[in-house]
Amino acid sequence: MKSPLSEKLWKEYYHEIGRQYALKWGLIAFFFFPIVLLIEYFLWSLHTDLYFFRLIPSVVIAGVLLAFWRLKFTHELFLFILTIIIFLGAIYYPKHQTSSSYLFINLMMLISGAFFSILSKKWLSSNFLIFLFIHLIFLIVVYQQPLPSFNYLHALTLIIVAIVVWGVSLYRYNILKNIFLKELTLKNVTDELHIKNQQYAIIEDEMLKINEEVMVQNEQLKLQKEELVSQRDAIEESRRALEVKNRQIISSIQYSEKIQEAILPNSTHFQENFHDFFIYYKPRDIVSGDFFWLHQKENLIWLALADCTGHGVPGALMTMLGSVMLTNIVFAKNITHPEQILQELNKEVYYTLRQNDHNNASKDGMDISLCLIDKVNKKVEFSLARHALVYFQNDEMHILRGSLDSIGGWQSNLEKTFNSFTISTHLPTTLYLFSDGFQDQFGGERTKKYSSKKFYAFLERIHSFPMKKQQELIETEWNDWTKQHHESQIDDVTIIGFKL
Repeated sequence: MKSPLSEKLWKEYYHEIGRQYALKWGLIAFFFFPIVLLIEYFLWSLHTDLYFFRLIPSVVIAGVLLAFWRLKFTHELFLFILTIIIFLGAIYYPKHQTSSSYLFINLMMLISGAFFSILSKKWLSSNFLIFLFIHLIFLIVVYQQPLPSFNYLHALTLIIVAIVVWGVSLYRYNILKNIFLKELTLKNVTDELHIKNQQYAIIEDEMLKINEEVMVQNEQLKLQKEELVSQRDAIEESRRALEVKNRQIISSIQYSEKIQEAILPNSTHFQENFHDFFIYYKPRDIVSGDFFWLHQKENLIWLALADCTGHGVPGALMTMLGSVMLTNIVFAKNITHPEQILQELNKEVYYTLRQNDHNNASKDGMDISLCLIDKVNKKVEFSLARHALVYFQNDEMHILRGSLDSIGGWQSNLEKTFNSFTISTHLPTTLYLFSDGFQDQFGGERTKKYSSKKFYAFLERIHSFPMKKQQELIETEWNDWTKQHHESQIDDVTIIGFKL
């Protein structure tokens, strides 16, 4: 299917090549009549009108040719004008000229014109009709009668040749047009192929670059894989070593737990001194930074609960140190009153941990509740260092708060004063000693601390139950508080309750 662009390009080519052929035909026609004039001069005597019909057309052709070259009008119009001029000049018939000579001259003009002209069907038909019209007019009107020797065979020959020339010229035009359109199509296809080849070449270059990049990346990945494998092996080896060390450390800590449990008073010691009691002891780690201490001498019972600095192994070391120091103070140094015991304990921690040396001093210490129970005189003495104590008499809760000073830690003044309380136990009395682990534990719906206020209210609700039942209720309360958001334990928890 011919596209509008193809037709446009063909018209441009048709006018360009038609103009070239028209210029050549114009030059040939310009020289044709003088040559014919020379031939006729030598064959017949020269007549004045012969000059007119032979030289005047050449002059006119020269003018038209110059106009065509300067004014740039179409070659179709130029050839149409040229056809009229040529056949007007060719029809002149000298009286000595034969019909064969006349036929020969016109045939030469027809064939030469067809060879040097490229016209479309419309213009070819116009020129053909002009040819017939001119000859009919001049042969019939001008001469008033047919040529003497111009028979019908000559007329038929001239018409047949004119028709053949018209058909060949039209065929030549169509062939030329088809060849141009095919060449144009081929050129377009060739251009498209060239563009596609260039695109393929660009794609091929890009593919080569991508392949090179992929090869580089593969090499890098290979090196990274080797490095990762090496790191994995090193990590695995380190993991195995850490597992061995971890087992050794855990084994050591577990053995330390046994040592700590051996130092802590057991249930038998408590049963010998209290008829109803519980011990809720929940270390955060394997070993605990909380400890309790119980000793009895004659009718006196000393009971302490302490919360040492830190957790785990560091805290456990402080618990062992504190337990040994309390035993030494009460039995070796024979100091019995709770506030005096705490003052002496503070001094021993101070000197033992070299807290007088600010360059190497340890800030470790402990918060402690210490009570002296006199079963004979039915009284209890307390001394508290940054601790509180709760007891109930006649279902009424009493809260005792100790001094703000801890045992040990950073101290500017060695002589600390710890307050002392004494209560009578003639009435049934329930007492609770505790560290701050339960109150500080996060949990509940809003993930907040349990708080001291909530803890005191909880003790008030359960204090009338038997001690074993109270221990179960404390465990249930702990689980309910921590299970909602699976909160992990943040501190050691110790609560001791007993009845007097």
